[in-house]
Amino acid sequence: MQSWKKKKYAKQCEIDAENREVFFTFTEYVIPYKVAHIQEVIDSVVTHFTEKYPNKDVPCYHCENSGDVQIVSFASVASPLCGACRSALQTEIEETNNAFAIQETNYAAGTVGAVLFSLPCMLLTLLFFFLGKIAAISGMLHYYAAIKGYNRFKGKFDKIGFLITMVVGMALSVGGTAVAYIAYVTYKVKQGNPEYSIPSIIAFVIEALQTDAEVFQEFKQNLLFALIFCGIAILISAFGQFKATKTAKTDKIKATSKNSPKIHKILRI
Repeated sequence: MQSWKKKKYAKQCEIDAENREVFFTFTEYVIPYKVAHIQEVIDSVVTHFTEKYPNKDVPCYHCENSGDVQIVSFASVASPLCGACRSALQTEIEETNNAFAIQETNYAAGTVGAVLFSLPCMLLTLLFFFLGKIAAISGMLHYYAAIKGYNRFKGKFDKIGFLITMVVGMALSVGGTAVAYIAYVTYKVKQGNPEYSIPSIIAFVIEALQTDAEVFQEFKQNLLFALIFCGIAILISAFGQFKATKTAKTDKIKATSKNSPKIHKILRI
């Protein structure tokens, strides 16, 4: 194991003797970690334990039964399961999928929740303006808040639900940034010109956005950055959301390296 660390293949290598498991930590920085290095480490571990325990039976991960054990993958995790546990897991998955399929859509209620939860983020946008920070970063918060509100109001998060939260998040990111920008500029103008009323200052700011190219450019940049940050949040969450809600099933694990048929030896020794 120390040789893998010296090669910088694995940052950490640990064996949990009590639970009979081996843990590896691979560190990624800017570029993805090389799969070939991961396979080399796995092959080395598989070879070591298959030679050390050549006749060891593989118990089921759940019930410790050694009969009819197969390696199955579920939620990207490989586990050795006996026939009874595989059947029970598949039944549980099917029940969960069926429950999701018949779940009420509640799109309208979910939309209301998304809007209600996302609106308070406008205050954070305004706060960022006052702190001199990048106010547009609140665009990410608008989207995450929209998802939270949509789920809290029990909206069904399918493709339509995803579209609803995306539209609400982006719309309120732009709207919130616009309102916060006008409020911030109004406050600054009011400080220097206390004799003017707030409504008249707001009207002046709106007029300036329409007639002053420099002011409008600054305003447009804030809106653009808000959309960019919101878009980043959408991309980050989309994969995880659909991975969690798509139909799940158990599959026999596929060969990924030269010793993969023996990979169960390092999963449960």
